[in-house]
Amino acid sequence: MNIEILKSLIDKSSIISFDVFDTLLKRDVYYPADVFDITERIYNTRHQDVPLHNFRSIRMEAEQKVREKTEREDVMLDWIYQEIPFDSITCKELKQLECETEKEVSVCNYPIKEIYDYAVWKGKTVIAVSEMYLPKIFIHELLENAGYNAIERLYVSSEAGKMKKTGTLFRQVIRDYGIKPHSILHIGDAKRSDWIVPRLLGMRSYRIKTHYGNTSYFTLPAQAGLNERSFYSFINNHLPPFPNHRLGFETLGPVLWGLCAWIHGFVQEKKIKRVLFLARDGQIMEKVYREMYPNDEIQYVYVSRRALTVPLLHLKKSWKDVVGLIPQATHVELHALMKRLGLDVNDYIGTIEKVGLKRDDVIAFDKLMEDSRYKSLYQHLKPFIDENSRKEFQACATYFEGLNLQGTECIVDLGWKGTIQKALETLLPLYGLDVQLEALYLGISLDVSNAHGYIYSPGDMSKMPCVRGALGLMETLFSSNHGTLIKYGFDGLVLDKFEYNGSLSTRRDYQTISQIQEGALLFVRTFRKNMLSDIINVDVALAFEGLKRLSVCPKRSDLAKLGNMAFFDTEVVPLAKPLKQDYYSISNLKYSFSHSHWKLGYLKRLFRIPLPYLAMYKFLRRLYVKDVW
Repeated sequence: MNIEILKSLIDKSSIISFDVFDTLLKRDVYYPADVFDITERIYNTRHQDVPLHNFRSIRMEAEQKVREKTEREDVMLDWIYQEIPFDSITCKELKQLECETEKEVSVCNYPIKEIYDYAVWKGKTVIAVSEMYLPKIFIHELLENAGYNAIERLYVSSEAGKMKKTGTLFRQVIRDYGIKPHSILHIGDAKRSDWIVPRLLGMRSYRIKTHYGNTSYFTLPAQAGLNERSFYSFINNHLPPFPNHRLGFETLGPVLWGLCAWIHGFVQEKKIKRVLFLARDGQIMEKVYREMYPNDEIQYVYVSRRALTVPLLHLKKSWKDVVGLIPQATHVELHALMKRLGLDVNDYIGTIEKVGLKRDDVIAFDKLMEDSRYKSLYQHLKPFIDENSRKEFQACATYFEGLNLQGTECIVDLGWKGTIQKALETLLPLYGLDVQLEALYLGISLDVSNAHGYIYSPGDMSKMPCVRGALGLMETLFSSNHGTLIKYGFDGLVLDKFEYNGSLSTRRDYQTISQIQEGALLFVRTFRKNMLSDIINVDVALAFEGLKRLSVCPKRSDLAKLGNMAFFDTEVVPLAKPLKQDYYSISNLKYSFSHSHWKLGYLKRLFRIPLPYLAMYKFLRRLYVKDVW
């Protein structure tokens, strides 16, 4: 659609005529007949003892029979339902449900609304001409609900008994206004009815597409069913105008909706009274869950790997046991290791150098346990480690006792390896808290009966590479608005400084993340108000579709914007940004790839051409699993 051409045509015309459905209005369904399937689903939820089957076919056959019987050019909705072979009470209810469904799924087509507003602003006479079986008063209500309040006349084929495709309805318009046909511009999506016929009558006409693909990542599968078609249409019709909000609406919003619906279903089935969302990745999940289920009891709980493992260190008798508490990584930097041990590296430089190490030393994780220097360092520092650990053990006890944990508690986190869950299951019994945990994650590789993953878990790991190949992207999108918990203090929580409050660049990064999350929340609020949220089944594959495609095959502009973002781990690195030297050195390439936290994005940015990046990532993972995983 060329807006400038359309505006110039409007300037040359006196009357601007719009088609209604798929022009002024869009439906949150892909095919018009999908309305009949939704009508059937609503009816069957109310009449589970006597459900309908194949109502779509029955409804379409009834309309065809009425058209064959009548001499009028178009038919009315009442006539169609008189032909449906059900009792009058059932037909009355179905007709009412069909109208309610039409009302719920009909929304403003915003690109055309801009054209309509321009015509109104230019003082043109605006009319609407619809080829539809619905009553005129009903269509008028739909238009007003969508913000079209300046339409002078509405022509509807069912009441006029005339059709656009035969030209008779347009001839009535010409007679009513008594002007030359070329003074009228008609805008619509149907090739014959809205484009060819008006021109044959001497009118101006402009044809728009029936289906506009507004989405960047959410695609419609070839064999899409009602659930997929309706969900796609909803997203396509409701995308906000701003790029970052659109990205969140289309990718993060659906997966958060599906995830929280799954959590709610789990706690309802297990009769768990409270849901505990763990900091920091659980913050956006907690916000969405609160939007969706405001009556559920939920709580945001501050935890971190460091805050939960340091209190346990004084209970460990050997270096091997201590290493077992440290979250696995490809490499471990000494200053980061000291944090994990609860100490500040700068306070023990002399001891570090005494055992033959330096502050900035790095060691492969799989060599950490056997390295004699690190063993010696631990032995020298053990009294200090244990003293600090005992203090933090008591402060940690105070915090968790204040949560009033009891019975079965459900914890929710982003996931991956279940480090927090294992730490809690070790700590809580030591505090005399008899609590059983059920842990729910976006994805989890921990193979225990009380750890459950939404996208992947040990029972089904098929989608794991799409997540693990974009781990940093996932964690970035789920970022909170506060720093990491360092430790539990007797005077309150001790939080690290918020990393995004640093440079101008990182503040811009967080602004982008916030806007993406706002878009996700907008999706949840909008979809929750839509009848489709109660009718269609949003399964894992459907909810994950947009975010999966962003992870695996991002648009170039999104890859640059997100790939340049700083990712905060033991070191600060861009999410996915190859360096110039990566093209000339295998060792540099291997190092950069292994340190990238969005490996799928890194590969696409490195090669810059369409390639099977997911397959390449899987191959590299098998080839260099210790180095790149």
